[in-house]
Amino acid sequence: MVGTKRPAGPGPLAWIALAVLALLIIDRRAFGVDDSIGTISQIRFEGNRTIPDEQLRAAISSRVGRPLSRKMVNADIETLTRQKKWFTWVRADYVKDPSSQGYILTFYVQEMPVLTHVEFRGLKKLRLKDVEENTGLKKGARADHLKNLMAVNQIKRLYEEKGYEFAQVELLEGGKPGDTRVVFQIFEGPKCRLSSIKFVGNTFVSDAVLRTKISSRPPLIGSLGGRYYPEAPEEDARKLIDYYQGQGFFEVEVTPVKSRGANLGDIVLTFVISEGIQYKVRNIRFEGNEKIPAAKLREGLALHSGRPYSDALRDADLNNLKAKYGSIGCIDVEINPERKVTDQPGIVDLVYQIKEGEPYLLGRMIVRGNGRTKTKVLLREANMAGLVPGEPLDANRIKTYEQRLQNLKYFNMNPEMGKPISVKIVNRRPPDQPYGELGPPIDLNEVVRTRMQGPD
Repeated sequence: MVGTKRPAGPGPLAWIALAVLALLIIDRRAFGVDDSIGTISQIRFEGNRTIPDEQLRAAISSRVGRPLSRKMVNADIETLTRQKKWFTWVRADYVKDPSSQGYILTFYVQEMPVLTHVEFRGLKKLRLKDVEENTGLKKGARADHLKNLMAVNQIKRLYEEKGYEFAQVELLEGGKPGDTRVVFQIFEGPKCRLSSIKFVGNTFVSDAVLRTKISSRPPLIGSLGGRYYPEAPEEDARKLIDYYQGQGFFEVEVTPVKSRGANLGDIVLTFVISEGIQYKVRNIRFEGNEKIPAAKLREGLALHSGRPYSDALRDADLNNLKAKYGSIGCIDVEINPERKVTDQPGIVDLVYQIKEGEPYLLGRMIVRGNGRTKTKVLLREANMAGLVPGEPLDANRIKTYEQRLQNLKYFNMNPEMGKPISVKIVNRRPPDQPYGELGPPIDLNEVVRTRMQGPD
């Protein structure tokens, strides 16, 4: 007789899958497609031993008198399990209320165990209160083995922030579900000191120049100085990248590497630099310029075709261009320089996007708030600065005027000592109203009134 093999029963994972599927079927059948079957008449909690019902009701969104909604109940379960972290699991069920037309909603919960013992062995350089607040671990708190495991790195970070870069933290007890005792073993080690700074891979500039671009400093004399800040290496690497990119090395890479020094606690900080190629400018273009031709704008530019790109030269040229527009009364000009990568390696084009705005003429001068200094003194200084009614309102001359007023030493120029004297542009208006009274009342410190320049 040929034997037949009996099919094996479902394994543990299969039973779990069947149970979950059954719950989903029950839940869908119970609530229905419309996600609401009636009104909640009562809300109950079972399994909570230390957390009162009132506190749980305040934490959930379901309320007596509201519709019984599957979406809202699921959100409440999420709140009680993950956000509040009070329970290991939460289940919800409901039954018809025999005393009313509504339903009784019941949440079944299992509270997390409570920590009975928390110990940080070897803790000396940090305050116990700071460690407890950062980790959330202290006697009486909810026991969570995952939180205990994450606390290892949290404690390490606290030590690193205090300069103990080589501190070691080990979880001796509390790493298993249900553990109510938590014990950490800590080796603090010495407080770290920056013993030296090195640069590797730099050929464009010397180590001495690069040292002026970072904040980290080695000891000056003997053991004086050299304080180590954990966040400093990455910040300094960013500063070096900014410096190199400002010199046209757009593909530069800087990696800070920390290593142990000769003495216990000493740190050697090395910046490994891959400079890449220095980009050069091929073409300089202007877009949006109508009042000043491109040839005129190019005059006097420091950054031109064939030169290595430089942020410093670009910024100087930007001020030059703004000054040219300021000289014709375009006090609202906006100029945005933009690098355009080309199909040639190491070559960029520089495009100045220009919004010229309207040119303005100076209408008249208004002086207010001069209790002791005569008005003619301020008007004289304006005239000496080149601010003349009927002429283009030159933004450069406004700066000269402000400097001349400061040189008189009659007026407060320090904001910390009160409101300083200021030159403001007010009552902007079209050219057919050169002296019209437009706009809000004039502040005591507003001095210059303008009008738009008419077409030539």
